[in-house]
Amino acid sequence: MEAHRELEATLLHLRGDMASLLELSDWRKSIHVVIFQNPKEYSRYMQHYFPTVVQRRAIFLQDRGPGMLFTHWHDQIDVDLRHEAAHALLNQSGAELPLWLDEGLAEYFEVSREDRYAHNPYWTEVAGQAEQALVPSLLMLERIDDLAGFEEPQYRDSWAWIHFLLHRNQRTRQMLIQFLARAQHKTAQPPLSRQLPSILSDPMLEFQQHFQAMKLQSQDPTSRQHLLSMDTYTDLPIRQNVVEQASAPPAITAAQNANRGVSN
Repeated sequence: MEAHRELEATLLHLRGDMASLLELSDWRKSIHVVIFQNPKEYSRYMQHYFPTVVQRRAIFLQDRGPGMLFTHWHDQIDVDLRHEAAHALLNQSGAELPLWLDEGLAEYFEVSREDRYAHNPYWTEVAGQAEQALVPSLLMLERIDDLAGFEEPQYRDSWAWIHFLLHRNQRTRQMLIQFLARAQHKTAQPPLSRQLPSILSDPMLEFQQHFQAMKLQSQDPTSRQHLLSMDTYTDLPIRQNVVEQASAPPAITAAQNANRGVSN
């Protein structure tokens, strides 16, 4: 019973976190969670009632009735429940989202709250790629409309763009929130890859700088302790300012300007 209560608390916290960060709150329908004792029972049930569904450790299904989240007990059940519950809550909000955005948000919220900023399993790989000036194409992600086209790199890249939008600065976060709100109200809008240039002069460069700055901070003990001690949600503007300062290009001095033929 204690394990059940902990999982229930996990899902309630997730709902609050998504409402706080994404400003979504229209979740009036219930979600039924079914947890099987072992993988064998789970697999037998799913194959009997949902034979066409691809088998995974956990899955959210929505048909004519209430949303159903199916899984079985395993050592990563909290992660899987948060991932599928994020899908469920986004579905219940009424927002019709592109696949990359739906999966990227689920990847973001699947880890515990204290790990979402700098401890997602994808973080090290994405930061390493940013150091090599490798930036995933948001346009390519937007073109994928079938889950069959999603593999580990696409999940990773979707998470990375969600992290960037949420934590780069208030403007990128607000753009994501407004995109979700318009999707919730079925308002036509261009994809985010076409909207970002309206607030960022070079979204690809800023993406690269965002993760480069985070990696530099993680290597500095003082900066790392300061960042990780702050709350991801209530201290979001502070985190963004620190990241932007770390990723800002160095100031050009008067001597450098003179060498370049620029006057102050």
